[in-house]
Amino acid sequence: SDDDKNYVVMDVGGDPVGATALGGYAHKLKDATVYMVVNTCCPLTGTAADIEEMAADIQRCSRMQIRGFINNSNLGVDTTEETVLGSLENANRLSQIVGLPLVMTTALESLKIPDTVGIKDITKKLFEFFIKKHSLYGSCSKIST
Repeated sequence: SDDDKNYVVMDVGGDPVGATALGGYAHKLKDATVYMVVNTCCPLTGTAADIEEMAADIQRCSRMQIRGFINNSNLGVDTTEETVLGSLENANRLSQIVGLPLVMTTALESLKIPDTVGIKDITKKLFEFFIKKHSLYGSCSKIST
């Protein structure tokens, strides 16, 4: 049953450095199911090609296979229900293009969006300030190839 399974969530960043660190545990995580969390509002993952490249890098460096995507599209503190609902089309298109399932869409619990998995806001306000100051968030544009 699902109650007998152990779950661990590791945010190792979407780059080869974090994936290489994850790869150090590949022998212990050989039975793990790995999902890639995608924010289609982020310039680094704004197109299917960008996401495919990042997924390939993560798989190569971690020596683990990505089995699906989790849509966590957001604009930081500026995320609204419209941001999340607007990302669903992009996330579904990504899933079709890349050929991996969309496992779930997450959103802040406080937004109370149906059919999403609610997550708590534990983001440090300093981090949000840094993101805004350096314009690291883009806008949610259509996923293209």
